[in-house]
Amino acid sequence: MRTIAIKSGVLAVLSHFYGLSKECPYSFLEEFCRYCDIQPVPAGSTSKDYRLKAIPFVLKGHAGVWLSRLPEGSIRT
Repeated sequence: MRTIAIKSGVLAVLSHFYGLSKECPYSFLEEFCRYCDIQPVPAGSTSKDYRLKAIPFVLKGHAGVWLSRLPEGSIRT
């Protein structure tokens, strides 16, 4: 798999998710996946690889803390 670059313009368009009770995680993930799936990826990579690379940039607050506390290598898909 080649290195996947997430461009700053893409990050500016993606919504952030904070893990607040008023936020719907399903709506967030639907929008996030739909946007990530239309981004170009290098040969040998998939849109799932792109999502895994992009998600740390959009999870903020409690959601970002949760992600940062996951054991290394625990997310595979």
